Amino acid sequence: MGNQSQHRTDIEKLNVLLPYWVNHNHDHIRDQEKWLEKAEKEGLIEVAAELKKALDHARKANHHIEQAGYRIKNEKVSKRYPTLP
Repeated sequence: MGNQSQHRTDIEKLNVLLPYWVNHNHDHIRDQEKWLEKAEKEGLIEVAAELKKALDHARKANHHIEQAGYRIKNEKVSKRYPTLP
């Protein structure tokens, strides 16, 4: 059974990794949001502003990873079932 997992194609691995990365990043985003709130409560205005920017980038990055996941599924389907000329 171990040999089967070693023979997965890179695309199959990517299909597994993309949702994992999204979930993993969501965990980090939630944690960072908590720290942003703490910084705001402590009056660390500039720190909070930078954390907000970082969170915006993290959310955007996660969105693009999600889009990659949707696209890889669609591309796999279109390669399996190409349109006729």
